[in-house]
Amino acid sequence: MTAGRGVLVARLAAAVAALLGLVLLVVGATRGGSDGAGDQASAGTTRLDGVVAVTTRPDVLADGASRVRLGASATTSGATVFVGVARADDVAAWVGDLARVDVLGAGEEGALDIARTGTTTTAPDPARADIWAATATGQGAARLDWTPAPGQWRAVVVAGTAAGGLERVDVGWVRPAGGSSAPAFVATGLVLLVAGAVALLVLRRRGGRSDDEFYDDFSGYDDDTDDTDETDDTRGGGGTGAPRGPGAGGPATAHDPDATTTIPRVHGRRRAGTPPWARVVPLALAVSLGATACSAGSSGGTATAAGPAAAAGTASGASAGAAVPAYPAVLVPQAENVLDKVDAALAAANRSGKVADAQGRVVGPYARRLAAELKIREKAGTPSTNAAASPTTSASESATATPTSTAGMARDRLVLTRQAGWPRFFVVAGSAPGRPTPVVRVLVSPAARDPYGVWAEPVLLPGASLPGVPAAAQGAEVLAADATGLVATPEQVAKGYADVLTNSTKSTSSKLFAPDEFRRQVSSRVAEDRRGVAAVGTVTSTHTLLPDGVLAFRSADGGAVVVAAVEQKYTVTVKAGAGSVRVDDRLEALGGKRSYAKKLERTSVEVVVLTVPPAGGGLVRVVAASKDDVAVSGS
Repeated sequence: MTAGRGVLVARLAAAVAALLGLVLLVVGATRGGSDGAGDQASAGTTRLDGVVAVTTRPDVLADGASRVRLGASATTSGATVFVGVARADDVAAWVGDLARVDVLGAGEEGALDIARTGTTTTAPDPARADIWAATATGQGAARLDWTPAPGQWRAVVVAGTAAGGLERVDVGWVRPAGGSSAPAFVATGLVLLVAGAVALLVLRRRGGRSDDEFYDDFSGYDDDTDDTDETDDTRGGGGTGAPRGPGAGGPATAHDPDATTTIPRVHGRRRAGTPPWARVVPLALAVSLGATACSAGSSGGTATAAGPAAAAGTASGASAGAAVPAYPAVLVPQAENVLDKVDAALAAANRSGKVADAQGRVVGPYARRLAAELKIREKAGTPSTNAAASPTTSASESATATPTSTAGMARDRLVLTRQAGWPRFFVVAGSAPGRPTPVVRVLVSPAARDPYGVWAEPVLLPGASLPGVPAAAQGAEVLAADATGLVATPEQVAKGYADVLTNSTKSTSSKLFAPDEFRRQVSSRVAEDRRGVAAVGTVTSTHTLLPDGVLAFRSADGGAVVVAAVEQKYTVTVKAGAGSVRVDDRLEALGGKRSYAKKLERTSVEVVVLTVPPAGGGLVRVVAASKDDVAVSGS
């Protein structure tokens, strides 16, 4: 190619680039934001005979969508349709072996890809469970809009509790807009236009000069240098064609690495013989492509990659191999909803006087406590004032007993926990009317299909406080009963404290615990009763950790908070012919008798909250406690 033809080609390329840039500018201006509205798709299925539920696979609620719409209709207009979304593991635990259709995704011609599984044709009431992050219900039909969130989520659709209740289920996806392509067109067009114009101006500089003069402006060689590739000596020789730097007149030196390239360069300059368009045009193209890449990235690709679907994959991958999830078992809004339901259920039970009206919102030690309290209220009316121990009233209520009602309890502190499987629990603490110190309410969900219920309500001891814990949005790690890294495992702490309540300083575990007011009161009451009934009988008292009576979670200092449920067996054995033991109104209501001539057995439930330091960190301390009579028997 001659130099003149090369310049002509360069000018033509620059003009084409400028023209293309102008066209792209016009296209970008006309497109505006018309292509940024996002895509919508939907699919449905009516193949629901013989199933009791429809569920979705985790990716169905992500799949790059900004919103997923779930709709369902029942075979009868009077059936209640439930649509709920929960974490994937929780849904798997809830559905179990239910006969169901799993939605795999969108199929062809507006149909959903589905798979059938499970054999159980009777479903539990999904509204009882507290696993749902979002729900919708309706008579005959229901619809739920779900915004994908980090983690893996699944939907459940149920109509009634028997198979055949669902007629149709639809899923719609609104995928995020890819961003308007107009900025990419405008940016690329602008760069091409400017690059082409600059190239044309540079090429015009040569004006009427010869091609050789123009090349010399870019060369770093003497005018008499032979610039053909054949003169390039790559063997270290000193031929006459060896390149020399500007002003160099001596013989060629030893091998120069720059001299081994096809087009040698000296001091970073183009070798003579390389036309100017060989540098100008590729440079303009490179700049334009770089600008195109940047504008395409800013038009929505980055937002899509960092959207809910990507976040869900990261979260699930982080927690898949870990025993403890990276998120709390319930979110803050879920916990608030649970607490509202618990308050309403307790109010209903207190109004009716029936534990059943609590609708499963009382469990464990608190369920026994509430049942006893309602029985006392029904049979004895207002509880009597505690009486001192004596031969006729040796088993009066402990001074540490706590009132049942927590109406109007504040929610000053919420402790959510990170845990997999069941049972699950979380804690809320706050002041309550009639309580001198704040209440620590512990709520437990025994299984995926069971709601959270009040498990215990100890009160903070005077001057005590709960330790620092991770924020509710982060969640505190739940610890196993045999967790190590503490001055003692949670189970050792709970059993040890029960033994200290029984044997006081004679217990081998007594050195593990700091003195506390609850233990002092319990010990003082037993000692006082023993003195009071010494003339007619003897008193024994044992404290035993209840099965499943240990809950524990990590505190911010690396230690733990342990909640322990202990049962006290208090027995008065009356000497033959010595008389009888009389009890107060509350214990009479529980046992059905005012006096006992042979034996009195009184059962109480004690709940204590203990702070456990890390290994080598000091003494275990009791910060909250409660004690309630739950049964009385004897003859």
